[in-house]
Amino acid sequence: MKSGWRREGGWVRLADWERRFGVVAVVSSRQLGNMKDGSVFRRQCREGGLDPDQWVGGQQVHGARVARVARPREKEKPRTDGVVTRTPGLTLRILTADCVPVFLIDPVRRAMGLVHAGWRGVHKGIVKKAVRRFSMDFQCRTENICVAFGPHIQNCCYDVGPDLAALFQGIPGAISMGKTGGEGGKLSLSLVLRAQLREVGVSGTRLTLAPGCTFCDRTYFSYRRDQTHERQAALLCLKSKR
Repeated sequence: MKSGWRREGGWVRLADWERRFGVVAVVSSRQLGNMKDGSVFRRQCREGGLDPDQWVGGQQVHGARVARVARPREKEKPRTDGVVTRTPGLTLRILTADCVPVFLIDPVRRAMGLVHAGWRGVHKGIVKKAVRRFSMDFQCRTENICVAFGPHIQNCCYDVGPDLAALFQGIPGAISMGKTGGEGGKLSLSLVLRAQLREVGVSGTRLTLAPGCTFCDRTYFSYRRDQTHERQAALLCLKSKR
């Protein structure tokens, strides 16, 4: 799984996608402030070249609902953790502080999506539902879909108890031994997501993983580390066809 990310100012950019697919694909860092704050979000959008009035996101309830969207909303779409679109100039947004921001694009059909994937959403199969949305709503072929995992908590720091570990124990490598060697272990959300994507036909050669861990790296907000309610934003916007 390759990495096409780079740091630029207060952003982490998916530079490979931006160059190849004509999108803006970024995740903010703590340097840019709490993106849950509307004034901060609007200011950073403007400074990043995005229209602060042309965005849409989900309420993020740790579910598995993925919604098709075509126009901006003043408030998050209720009970939604993933959004997909083919509308150029519309910025998709999710907020995270350890969960995985999952970026999806089909450059052939010019479709894109952004998913908030915590352990609950991962267990419910949200990324598979997003891929199926691409197929049903936009007639995408899975072999054309590219996926990128933004900065999130990695298995080096994601200690889980036995009940949570049991949910993912059937996926080889998803749970590794904890420091104490006792029950539970360390969970790799990205490995589970990779396995789920393979199930729906997305090749591992089309996956991109951001380096680092939101818990280890104080560049990012981390709920597990600090019990903070502040969030970074993942943003994906399809530019008008050149």
